[in-house]
Amino acid sequence: MIEESHVDYISDLARILIEKLEELKTESKKDNHIKGQIFAYYDALDLIKSQAMLFEIAIPELDDITLEEYLS
Repeated sequence: MIEESHVDYISDLARILIEKLEELKTESKKDNHIKGQIFAYYDALDLIKSQAMLFEIAIPELDDITLEEYLS
């Protein structure tokens, strides 16, 4: 059974990672180090999204997130 505190924890974690992505979005996209960080954060978010779906946990913040939005 998934408790509300667990859902809150996962949602907060997703929001923190999205904030990190937003910070990197303003950095130079030509820097391979920045691109690597973007890929890493996005990969973590994608994993969280996949696992949340398996456990039927809704995380609305992850519904429309795409890697392209942070690389362009």
